[in-house]
Amino acid sequence: MPWMQKMPTWKTEQIEELGLLWGKESEDSRKVKVVLDMLQPPITLKSLHIGLYGGTSFPNWVGNSLFYNMVSLRIDNCEYCMTLPPLGQLPSLKDLKIYDMKILERIGSEFYCVQEGEGSNSSFQPFPSLERIRFQIMPNWNEWLPFEGNSFAFPCLKTLELYNCPEFRGHFPSHLSSIEEIQIEGCARLLETPHTLHWLSSIIKKKSKKI
Repeated sequence: MPWMQKMPTWKTEQIEELGLLWGKESEDSRKVKVVLDMLQPPITLKSLHIGLYGGTSFPNWVGNSLFYNMVSLRIDNCEYCMTLPPLGQLPSLKDLKIYDMKILERIGSEFYCVQEGEGSNSSFQPFPSLERIRFQIMPNWNEWLPFEGNSFAFPCLKTLELYNCPEFRGHFPSHLSSIEEIQIEGCARLLETPHTLHWLSSIIKKKSKKI
């Protein structure tokens, strides 16, 4: 295919930061996924930004645990994506930003690991190093399912931010032992639910006991 001849090749493994941004014009979602798959960067990458991606799902390399150096990841304006990649497998990820995912409605087990049942059958712990997570402009997101496994997700999470997620009603991750800051704005339904109020109250009580 002529367009494949223009694909860049990574001839060095010294790349530390990379942005993969598409134009605003819509393209065939299958072709776009093939392109992103072929753009797999070196596993030594530390920071990745994927923006305006037009596929409905992500290729397998996004969230692959082989990217052991990745500490920062931003995914935004991926309007046709219905699910998130298994980012919980990234062992060193510290900062995660998810913006403007317009049709995504649910975050479930696929967010934590790639194989169903992996968490319940092993000591796998999702997001072992994550310190900050931010969701913003998620107009249809309404559900965040917990990790079902033998360990707790987000053991190092310090900052949780949710902005403009009007349909989100919960649930939050449990056992956030390291949490220090929670920012919630533009999430009216969330703040109306008793579960959320109880969750916030329990977090406040835990923190006050440590002071």
